Amino acid sequence: MNKLYFGDNLEILRELNDQRVHLICTDPPFNSGRDYNAFIGDSLAEKKAFTDTWTWDTAAQDARADIEHRAYTNETYKALDNCLKGYDLVLQNAVSGNSGAILAYLAFMGPRLAEMHRVLTPTGSIYLHCDPTASHYLKGIMDAVFGVDNFRNEIIWQRTNAHNDGKQYGRVHDTILFYSKSKRTVLNPVYTAHDPAYVKLKYKYEDENGLYRVDNLYASGVTREGESGKSWRGVDPSAVGNHWRTPRREAWPEGVEPPENYESLSVHEKLEVLDASGLIYWPPRGKVPGFKRYLSTTKGNRVHDVITDINPLARASKERLGYPTQKPITLYERMIKASSNEGDIVLDPFCGCGTTIDAAHTLQRQWMGIDITILALDPMRQRLADRHGLEPSIDYQIEGYPTNMQEVRKLLKDGDKRTYPR
Repeated sequence: MNKLYFGDNLEILRELNDQRVHLICTDPPFNSGRDYNAFIGDSLAEKKAFTDTWTWDTAAQDARADIEHRAYTNETYKALDNCLKGYDLVLQNAVSGNSGAILAYLAFMGPRLAEMHRVLTPTGSIYLHCDPTASHYLKGIMDAVFGVDNFRNEIIWQRTNAHNDGKQYGRVHDTILFYSKSKRTVLNPVYTAHDPAYVKLKYKYEDENGLYRVDNLYASGVTREGESGKSWRGVDPSAVGNHWRTPRREAWPEGVEPPENYESLSVHEKLEVLDASGLIYWPPRGKVPGFKRYLSTTKGNRVHDVITDINPLARASKERLGYPTQKPITLYERMIKASSNEGDIVLDPFCGCGTTIDAAHTLQRQWMGIDITILALDPMRQRLADRHGLEPSIDYQIEGYPTNMQEVRKLLKDGDKRTYPR
């Protein structure tokens, strides 16, 4: 399945079958109004990779006309068309600003998001990486295309620590819009390591099994059934309105094995086994004993919608490929871990230098990448070779890549007239 496509992603997406992919992670142009340059090749010669500037021109008008035409027979395009007409009213009557630029950008992104919705499986989802320049407009389009009830999160990634912006607050974050195709979406729990300050504060004790904190061996509420409310080793939990609660097998530290019949033991029998294994903390002065909860057995903190633990790529980072707007692979690994499973197909329609593709392959997912920029495919191929030992035509396929200058000139002259395997 692993494939790279060179060409217009809208045309390629329209060639793909319905419900083909399980996850889309993509980092499209932001409507930033900037030129982006790449340093590709041994000579480090600067070359323009793409211009993130949009104009309400003939191409934008044609894109809107195509959306209106498709809206007659397609409910997704009808919702998209209505959304864009609403933006027309808002932006064309704005007191200031270049409304044509944002309308052109939305005419570009809208049909691509509609096709991304179509190719997702019913349990699929999408992460759309954007910045505050257009994220609020894109959210409106995604509400229309994916449905308001399928919005999952607006994820904030702190991409830099400091930025001086004169007469406004420093812009230090990107936005990642997370939508699902339906309520049956895949969402696996992903954890980050505990903060060192938290570990130092909470895990105050240490023995041969590592750092641990003292956790409760009881829960609130008096019970009259079984042994959980009865005295053990002279300690009566019911005297203070509690009952015994023993930990599950997963809470035992590595190297200390519970008996095979641990789950079937009575409460008092479990307490005896725990104590014999050195997992009960006996406090001084006869206080209530506790369970040794080891740091090594905890999963950490479940990730939330504000990401501050993944740093942007430093200038000297070994991960850098010289491609503009490159994002850290750990950011995309997190999204792929959360919203797909091994063997699933991950698509990036704006794959650039291949961060999503690299992350997907690392996590044993199948992948598909699309990019129109010739400059992107060379570093992407090199990345796959260096990181994973992958070779084109052997380990993955490349569709539509021009092999000589004659093909390049023809492509530039005639446009993308090719068809792509489904």
